[in-house]
Amino acid sequence: MSEFNRATGPVEVADVTAGDWLLVDIERVSVGDHGVMAVSPGLGLLGDRVIEADSRIVPVRDGRAWVTDSLSVEIVPMVGVIGVAPGVGEVDTELPGTHGGNLDTRFVTTGNRILLQARHEGGLLSAGDLHAAQGDGELGGTGIEIAGEVQLSVRKVEYDGTLPAVEHPSSLSLLSSAKSISEAVRAGFDEAVELMARWHRLDWEEAYRLTSIVSHAEISQMVNPLQTARITIPRQWCALDFD
Repeated sequence: MSEFNRATGPVEVADVTAGDWLLVDIERVSVGDHGVMAVSPGLGLLGDRVIEADSRIVPVRDGRAWVTDSLSVEIVPMVGVIGVAPGVGEVDTELPGTHGGNLDTRFVTTGNRILLQARHEGGLLSAGDLHAAQGDGELGGTGIEIAGEVQLSVRKVEYDGTLPAVEHPSSLSLLSSAKSISEAVRAGFDEAVELMARWHRLDWEEAYRLTSIVSHAEISQMVNPLQTARITIPRQWCALDFD
């Protein structure tokens, strides 16, 4: 475990300066013919019950991953780590944050888009840590960790948020990371209320009420040093048009 969560990059994006927003289209995520899953003492929510480390090679064929000799799941390849260089110093790829990073969010997948705010000229975008499949929370500590390739396209857009966000056809998910899920949810909800107020020209109390009934709190991952939550807003309430 001395080397993990490797990411390819950084890639400089032309005509991007600090403060600009990048819209990163996930054009394609393809994965290899086998992945791996590990069980280890201290890993995941029930790691205190694990006595001895164990791992399994997970064959992948015909769009399915064989987690036992007789049981398989449909693969939904995703990008676990994607982010820009932080504003100050360096950050380990184990950590999620406002720069993106180890978000372990299953919606970072083919056909969706992620918004990231550049902290440096060129943005300095990196991506890696592919999973063939992962549930919300990544509760056991890993997805199906796997090699593969990612095709991205990147452009600069106007956006008035502060947190990374995943745009999918039906909704927008704001991604917030903190020491606890409750703190992450609070930060994401705070931003959602501010965005709804601006988008719909509401006062704060009106936006607070509206966001409470149309948004959804979801968990991306609970196993990294900082935990990541999503506040998901249905597309009909989002005043966004990147196309």
